[in-house]
Amino acid sequence: MLAKVVVTKWDAKDARVDSAIDGTFLINMDRVNGIQTRATTKSSFYYSDNLWDRREAPRYVECDSTAAALKVASDLTWQSNFLALPIFTDNDSTKAKYYRYVHVDSISLVYEDKTSLDTYDEAERCWLEYFEGAFKKKKVLVDLDIDAILSYSDTGITTT
Repeated sequence: MLAKVVVTKWDAKDARVDSAIDGTFLINMDRVNGIQTRATTKSSFYYSDNLWDRREAPRYVECDSTAAALKVASDLTWQSNFLALPIFTDNDSTKAKYYRYVHVDSISLVYEDKTSLDTYDEAERCWLEYFEGAFKKKKVLVDLDIDAILSYSDTGITTT
């Protein structure tokens, strides 16, 4: 399942961490291992972007979620093997959208698009990174906010 976390430390300089609003991500719990408690309300773990590439070493991450909350998220099951997501053509929000079915196992990260802030400073769109096969990483602009994608992955129903 996906879990919503605020990343406070990522072991490698990563443009995605810099581009996420307040460090907020949806992470695929199938890519997490070594969860540990840090303080009373924080945790750390190792995260693999690409499970199918044995050359990639998992990266150390610290976040604001408890280890117990991450364990609960990892124990949940997907409602479907695929998410049908509204994707912008050429990652351009002024172009037409189409629906792409993304296999849940291939999802790596989801983070908010800073250019889509509404009047309440909440992102209306987000970036989704996933893999097609072992080495073809895709990054697409999705016409859903991060909470809608989380709800969709939990229930199979979008909130928008």
